[in-house]
Amino acid sequence: MSSRTRLVSFVLGLASLTSCARVFDRPVAADELDACAAGGSAGGMHRASACPESCDRCEAGVCRIDCGPGSSCESDAIVCPPGMDCTVACEGDRACTSASIAGPEGYALAVACDGRSACAGTSVAAGLDVELHCEGASACDATNLRCGSGNCDWTCASAGSCDALVVR
Repeated sequence: MSSRTRLVSFVLGLASLTSCARVFDRPVAADELDACAAGGSAGGMHRASACPESCDRCEAGVCRIDCGPGSSCESDAIVCPPGMDCTVACEGDRACTSASIAGPEGYALAVACDGRSACAGTSVAAGLDVELHCEGASACDATNLRCGSGNCDWTCASAGSCDALVVR
């Protein structure tokens, strides 16, 4: 390896560690910086820029929005943040009934509808790739799935879970 290559590698590594360290308001241990630079969490914290406030959490650069027991999204407008893939979990009876879910432009959207009428009457619009998983009685009944410019996949995992599903 040339000295120029080592220098560039060192500078890039230092830049990522420095930006990662800005999240903390206390001295940071070397192992926390290593974890943060590797894209993980450090000290139980995620990098501030990695997980927008509209997400419940972020995992491997994917925004996750949870709608279910204790945090229903019935009739809500759910908009994924720009610049990252997004997963919306509608878990439980009527968790996302009559909601509208908008995927990020140019990124993938995955929606899991698990429960009786979990996503019944819901509108799902993708920016790029979309996956819709429907499990439970009438889980995606009368759901309107508008595919993006990429792959468009849906799964009807139980009998009657996709009655009157409209795919465009």
